[in-house]
Amino acid sequence: MASEGGDSAGLQRPGSAEPWLPGPWLRAGHLVALWAFAFVQPLFDLLGRNAEFFVARGNGRADILIFAFAVALAPPLAMLAIEELVGRASRRAMPIVHLALVALLAAAFVLGAMNESSGLTAALQIALALAVGAGVALAYRAFDVVRSLATFLTPAAAVFLAIFLLFSEAADLIRPAPDVETFAAVGERDAPVLLIIFDELPVATLMDSDGTIDARRFPNFARLADTSTWYRQATTVADRTAQAVPAILTGQEPGADLAPTAGDHPRNLFTLFAGAYPLNAWESATRLCPVSACDRSGDSLTTRLRSLAFDLRVVSEHLLLPESLTVDLPPIDQAFFGFGEAEESRFVEGLDSERLAGLLEGLDRSGRKPSFNFVHFDTPHVPWHRLPSGRSCQSETWDAVHMMDGDDAWVDNRWATLQALGAHLLQAGYADRLLGRVIDRLEQQGVWNGAAVVVVADHGVAFDPGGLRRTLSAENAGATLRVPLFVKAPGQRRGEVSGRHARTVDVLPTIAEMVAAELPFAVDGVPADAAPPSPEVTAYAQHPDASQTIPRARLEPARARLTALKERLLGPRGSLREVFAMGPERELVGAAAAALDSGAAEEGSYELVAPESYSDVELAAEIPCQLVATLDGVAEGEPLAVAVNGRVAAFTRAYTATTGAVEAFALVDPGSFEPGDNQVELWRIVDPPGARPELAPLAAG
Repeated sequence: MASEGGDSAGLQRPGSAEPWLPGPWLRAGHLVALWAFAFVQPLFDLLGRNAEFFVARGNGRADILIFAFAVALAPPLAMLAIEELVGRASRRAMPIVHLALVALLAAAFVLGAMNESSGLTAALQIALALAVGAGVALAYRAFDVVRSLATFLTPAAAVFLAIFLLFSEAADLIRPAPDVETFAAVGERDAPVLLIIFDELPVATLMDSDGTIDARRFPNFARLADTSTWYRQATTVADRTAQAVPAILTGQEPGADLAPTAGDHPRNLFTLFAGAYPLNAWESATRLCPVSACDRSGDSLTTRLRSLAFDLRVVSEHLLLPESLTVDLPPIDQAFFGFGEAEESRFVEGLDSERLAGLLEGLDRSGRKPSFNFVHFDTPHVPWHRLPSGRSCQSETWDAVHMMDGDDAWVDNRWATLQALGAHLLQAGYADRLLGRVIDRLEQQGVWNGAAVVVVADHGVAFDPGGLRRTLSAENAGATLRVPLFVKAPGQRRGEVSGRHARTVDVLPTIAEMVAAELPFAVDGVPADAAPPSPEVTAYAQHPDASQTIPRARLEPARARLTALKERLLGPRGSLREVFAMGPERELVGAAAAALDSGAAEEGSYELVAPESYSDVELAAEIPCQLVATLDGVAEGEPLAVAVNGRVAAFTRAYTATTGAVEAFALVDPGSFEPGDNQVELWRIVDPPGARPELAPLAAG
């Protein structure tokens, strides 16, 4: 029945113009409850199942506690403060503000719940959510029982907070770090040990079609192969970093509900050597080196919280908005952090150079003495914005999200995936450069020949149109599971190729064998040179959060497809620069666009994404070599030319993005740009019968 006297006696606002209006404490509780269901619970549920979100940026106990309490309490208390300020100015306006906040929070809850379904358009979802929110607000005003229910639900925020802090994966990061046993293993061979992990690098990227390492495009990997044993059939045991890297470092098969920390993985390469050798560790998405053995000073609390806040904004929008409205947001499933702001993303891309500098400095300190050196480079993992030189294309112009749906599947367009492969290859060239810098330093020190070195990748990536990018499947297993594994034993000077079915869990026992160190704990792997033949490959897949077994016979076709695709893209003898000349009419590169003008009238138009990127180019800094444009009046598949400063610089084809819009993406040779302002145009390519291709102009949007 309708309320006549408001909420419980004595709790309504004294002298209120609205008898139904609760007092400030009850209103605060109601806002806290609505906020908890609309936002806190879905966010805590997501992050509670992905502890690596915090691990990757070094967020420890203090960071997570500040984050959790701030998220649960600060926004609703800020809302209450707004109500009270409005109430001081107008007693009649304050109840309206309170009802508006109730309506918005109820609408947010409904919108988040509908986000699981794709049956309605975004406009209909938002309209329905707002209608339901308005109805909830009216019922809240009219009925005691609704306000009583809100009061009853007030403890929800505390419940969600307790579940997150005590029972989620993230809870392991909050509890006091357990005392992790270190084993101080001493090898009989006095050799410095170096383990390098690259991220998301399939072995097919590094291979020629004849099955050898592609020395033209990746000379430093070929250089490594010349003095090490390359396990050409090596496979990873997981398709995600959070499981794959701990498996490398522990020699143990991945398991569910384990955070990538020393607490959940206490027996690893760091604890094996800690106490006996200096540790020079540069982790990325894991924290397996215990605090007692590795410096964790890192960034300041303010810097870490700032990074967390940037990323949480994007995560929140993904959680609350209909899927069709999130396609323009940075993806949150391609990296662990750095997707909150453009400058934050560029900061993340620069971390590999910092890790390289730290690794080299540690190698200089240790010299010829036995030491354990480790680095996990994020490259060539998405986002693919690096050139082989290490310079960055401007990251705000493109990421691969428009080429993939929410299930990690590429759009069914061969040209789009070919362009993405080109960006991946350029960044793999940067990985090759990083490797070369490390080898150079060890050779300069005179310790390369005597060092024990392992270079491996955590998992791969596939480029099949319409297929899954990284999530393991029988179709892409050859690209996602086949990874490079190079093992250089102390004193080894000649390269070998092994057909052993080595796995990434074999890395730890392989290193122990190379330095003749006795393992004080059991592992699932074996030394790589003793890996037994296996007709099947078992790997942990994050989706569906279980292990999958793939016949080994399914691996080679997918690996061969990726290698062949790379060869078609670059040509049999081309360098990585051929990426910029991919397309239907390579011979037109460098030609004056005006000289090829067919004279046809403008039909169709384009609008450059981030056009300001081309107006103030600094060649010594970032270069806008990843062009994106939205198209109108251009059909999917139509060939297009990109002209920079009047000359043809790249080719592309129109494709339909996951937004439903027709777009163009092109990799443009950095040498096409001049300092300062640059003119960028898109043209249709016209092929008159028996004549040289011509260009037809598109109107600039």
